[in-house]
Amino acid sequence: MLEVVAALAAFALIIVIVRLGKDLGLAIFAGSLVLLAVLAPVSIPGTLAATLLDTKTVYLIVISFAIALFAEVYEVTGLVNEMGLGLARALRSPLLAVMLVPAIVGLLPVAGGALMSAPMIEGIGKAAGLSVGEMVFTNVWFRHIIFLSYPLSQVMIVTSTMTGVSVTTLAGIQAPILGFSVFVGYLLVRREHSGPGLEGVPEASIPLRYSLSPLVIAVLLALILRYLIGPFGMPVGVALAIPLAIIASGNRGEGLGSTVLKALRGRRVWTITFTAYAIMLLQHSMMFAGASSALAKLLSLVPAPTEVLYVMVPAVIAVLTGSTLSGVVLSVPMLPPLPNAVVAASLVYVSALVAYIGSPTHLCLIYTAKYFGEGSMKSSYKYLLISIPSTLLFAYLYLTLVVQRFLPG
Repeated sequence: MLEVVAALAAFALIIVIVRLGKDLGLAIFAGSLVLLAVLAPVSIPGTLAATLLDTKTVYLIVISFAIALFAEVYEVTGLVNEMGLGLARALRSPLLAVMLVPAIVGLLPVAGGALMSAPMIEGIGKAAGLSVGEMVFTNVWFRHIIFLSYPLSQVMIVTSTMTGVSVTTLAGIQAPILGFSVFVGYLLVRREHSGPGLEGVPEASIPLRYSLSPLVIAVLLALILRYLIGPFGMPVGVALAIPLAIIASGNRGEGLGSTVLKALRGRRVWTITFTAYAIMLLQHSMMFAGASSALAKLLSLVPAPTEVLYVMVPAVIAVLTGSTLSGVVLSVPMLPPLPNAVVAASLVYVSALVAYIGSPTHLCLIYTAKYFGEGSMKSSYKYLLISIPSTLLFAYLYLTLVVQRFLPG
């Protein structure tokens, strides 16, 4: 019983710290220390060291650092904005553009990314005849659902590391869920428009083939090298694409080294890297202190199918914290095991991601609503409250009835 109380207290502390606007990595680290201090105080130094020496931890730190640095380079060079403008101009359909621009820009989770695509969505959305609520919805929805099948997603990599299910497996089996969520989003915002088209969207100063190719190359290299040399091939592939991104941007008057140093000075790179360590520390702490098994036994007594818990628990945590990562990291150690590990990992990831999109504390939703003005967040829920439950229901049925039957765990 003490293990359950200590774990719940640690989770409550993490949620409070996150809701106060503090760094997620710091919150998880503090929660881990509280858990250990209550259940096994003498083991704190050993657990800190053992976590750092764990191969999974090293991998998660390295890949998180590489992806964060790559994204930061895209931002400091202005390449992410050029890519968005190039996509908007290249697509002849305003409705297609309003769906794809936030999705492609969203592949690089840079700080304030929702605000980068919001002005483009406003111009394109007006041409497509969308209401303000629809523009908020499209900017947030299509920006995030792309991560259902994006193998360089930080949260997907964390889920893979914690569950032992490969990112390529997760990305592959979740492709139908991505397709369904795109279809739902399209149905909600489709319009017969006769606006000015994309004439109001500024021209990109860098050709789309230059701004987009480093991102495509990064993904391809990461997947190819992962296949050739194992998991650590992914960060190597991403790192090799960083110079290509700098060259594609024209260097902006700076050399390769100075651009990388500028990116390294960004706080985001280091907070993401530290969060990777904190995540694995929490998992080690939960397992070592016996909290994981105690919570799993408690949840197994809930009068509901275990698969339903795999939807509800990550979704609730993600909504409360406004973080997909929290939904995954806090859920995996406490949920009772499922016979099919692939289904279990995917249920947690999809539930946390999709529910998080509509969280009132979701920063992308808040920033987008602030950009479009008062009342726009409220009007966006007209669409979010349809797209989120329907996608979660489809994911649950697909994973439990199709994947669980035909794909061995």
